[in-house]
Amino acid sequence: IESIKDYIKIHLADKVITTKHKIGSIENELSDASFLRVHRSFIINTDKLTAFSNHEIEIGKHTIPIGASYKERVVSFLKMI
Repeated sequence: IESIKDYIKIHLADKVITTKHKIGSIENELSDASFLRVHRSFIINTDKLTAFSNHEIEIGKHTIPIGASYKERVVSFLKMI
């Protein structure tokens, strides 16, 4: 899920859905353990994670940055997998 101001883009395997919604609201709705906010503009489905480094996460061909304020949470999650 990618945030663009007051809109979010939901990236699916075969399409992208854009809707007027704030990422903070969707983050609260996705309290499931398979979703993790990794940046102020990105929430990922952890089941789709293919690679990671200290600064980025890869999901397939997409590279997503890890935000400084989310890094501790992301590192804690990555240590569990």
